[in-house]
Amino acid sequence: MLAFELTGAAMSSFMKLWLAGAAFDSYFVKDMEIVALTRFQIAGNLEKAYVAEEGKEPPARNYCFWSEIKPYAFGLIRGTKKPKLIKVVLLANDDLTKEMHENAASLSLNISCDEERAVFTTGTMQKSFSMDKSMNHIWDEYVERFFKSLGFPVSTLS
Repeated sequence: MLAFELTGAAMSSFMKLWLAGAAFDSYFVKDMEIVALTRFQIAGNLEKAYVAEEGKEPPARNYCFWSEIKPYAFGLIRGTKKPKLIKVVLLANDDLTKEMHENAASLSLNISCDEERAVFTTGTMQKSFSMDKSMNHIWDEYVERFFKSLGFPVSTLS
């Protein structure tokens, strides 16, 4: 598991990129919580019947993409006061999960933001039990390279 944080200007830059950019758009949203005026909870489960086009099969995916949730989240977050808390569990999309490791059932990026910092942790779930930890290392390295490619420093929390 990789754990790191962003504070100050780096956190502000991340929030702008995350909410207005496209870098995270291909990730699924498993769930999200925003604490501002009240506690808002968003389950990322895709309502397949709602998005299915007439005469076509519904999408095979189970979750909404961040690009689909982002406008709603942005509407809850924007304002004169920062939210007290934002938590989101992002999942690698199916193609990325398959590309990362043959035993990967899901690969998560957990984001928790308060008024002063954003904390990121990674997680993995295996299809079948294995003592092999290579999937964890591969995912952690991928997330670290991804954040560095976006210009964010990654120094692990102890």
